[in-house]
Amino acid sequence: MSPGTPDSLHLLLWIEHLRATDKPMRPEQADQLAAPGLFTAADVRELEAMIGSVEIYHRAALPLRCYACGGDDFDLVALACRCGVGLDFMDCDSIAAVLRKASAAS
Repeated sequence: MSPGTPDSLHLLLWIEHLRATDKPMRPEQADQLAAPGLFTAADVRELEAMIGSVEIYHRAALPLRCYACGGDDFDLVALACRCGVGLDFMDCDSIAAVLRKASAAS
């Protein structure tokens, strides 16, 4: 995916924002979140209507193992593996999202 192209995370973050601010998605926002080969603006509107809430979780803990060497011998002050790879746990891309379906009354 090229830079500037929306993806699933962009869509979920925006739906979470809309739910938190109690605002509806505007048509131009659905158009902006459409991604060729991923979802159309109609798909975006349909997903937004189906999703009641979004909770995004980002890892804020040390990894169990180094992705480079597989070891767990970490320098706890430098936040690096002994092999030299930085742990960068605050910049990790380990993200999970919990979606709850909208109730029929929504």
